[in-house]
Amino acid sequence: MSKCYHQDCNIAKQLTSLSYEFAGLQDSNKCYCGQDPNRYGEALATECNTSCAQNPELTCGGTYRNSVYKTYTNGQ
Repeated sequence: MSKCYHQDCNIAKQLTSLSYEFAGLQDSNKCYCGQDPNRYGEALATECNTSCAQNPELTCGGTYRNSVYKTYTNGQ
């Protein structure tokens, strides 16, 4: 996944306009965007255990682990 600005992860509409299909939130406040969510394989769900910086009630990945979300539907 390519690195993108953290605010991009907060605005799904902007990610859609950038044509990124997936966003990965990592280690509480880092954001990565890309087209292949399986590039590095799937980690155990228990490894995504870091609370989001903006909303501690949600999980935003872990150390070198992304919580991956689909953002772009390619017109579907």
